[in-house]
Amino acid sequence: MRFNYSKVIAFIFLIFIGSFLVAKFSFSEEFSEFKYLSNSFYNFSLSYPENFLYHEETNFKKSDTKYGAYFYRKDELSSELDHLFPQFSILVIENLEKLSFSDWIQNKLDPILISGREEIVRADNQFLRLLQQGEIDHYIHLISDNNYIFMLSTPIYDDKDISIYSEILESFKLYYEQKLE
Repeated sequence: MRFNYSKVIAFIFLIFIGSFLVAKFSFSEEFSEFKYLSNSFYNFSLSYPENFLYHEETNFKKSDTKYGAYFYRKDELSSELDHLFPQFSILVIENLEKLSFSDWIQNKLDPILISGREEIVRADNQFLRLLQQGEIDHYIHLISDNNYIFMLSTPIYDDKDISIYSEILESFKLYYEQKLE
């Protein structure tokens, strides 16, 4: 049975609809302190603002998605995460078919939802940034190692401005050699 990545993309889209509906936010504020998240199983790390908390998920049934980390602002947090939408997220998707990165993109993502595509470099990382259109447009940043696709989803940010999302992407580290074809 083949997993439908359109559903994953639609889920991420819903996450960002909620993040904009819950609160119109701006990251023009200064973040002087960052926390560090390291995942030795999937071999990645990143820094995120100290006023964010994250929730990890590993129970993705019938899916190539193996891990998810969803980041929330502390001031929006309550006892139940189910009704909140994260400010950004990371999904780790296993490349079971061992497709090249470009073949994985072509075969696993719904081209109807993607309107923009560009390669961007943040620190030592070369990401493929896709603009997913919908009610609320957002970016999906993809990077691959030999076994996994890492999908970092953020609201749209302006490359000309210093953005918290740019800083998060710059801090993202893979402990494998990157493979972008």
